Amino acid sequence: MIITKELTIIVEEKTASLDEKLYFYQGDKGIKIYFTVADSKFIFSEYDDANMLTGSSAKYSIIRVLKPRTDEDGSIKHTVKRTPIEDNRVLLEIDDDFANDVTEIGVYQLQISLYDDGYGRVTIPPVTFEVLKPIYDFTEEELEEYERIDSEGE
Repeated sequence: MIITKELTIIVEEKTASLDEKLYFYQGDKGIKIYFTVADSKFIFSEYDDANMLTGSSAKYSIIRVLKPRTDEDGSIKHTVKRTPIEDNRVLLEIDDDFANDVTEIGVYQLQISLYDDGYGRVTIPPVTFEVLKPIYDFTEEELEEYERIDSEGE
């Protein structure tokens, strides 16, 4: 099963916001979040479209994510690897390592840099999203049972 969410990042001057709030819960995974970017300052193409990626020369993106708290090594950043632009959208995949620890609950900042096929780069102002705590955690036995049931159903 693929879980997806479509959002638009609206850029105004030096700030950006999402067209709706983004949140998910600690331990959530297998989620693909697609972003379009509405920006009046940078034009990547000649198309008259609110999505600056439509017909653009942007070929891939790199997403920077600042976590709400530090890891054991003092790091608070999480960089998502270089990802191709797909259908004029930037993709952020939430995998099982993204927010699986209780210290990762809170407000995150996300910033996207768009790259063309040469040396060009445009960085979008950051937006925020939140990782929430579930009402209770599953035990290891419960998780193993759910995973066994899931694998039998495939």
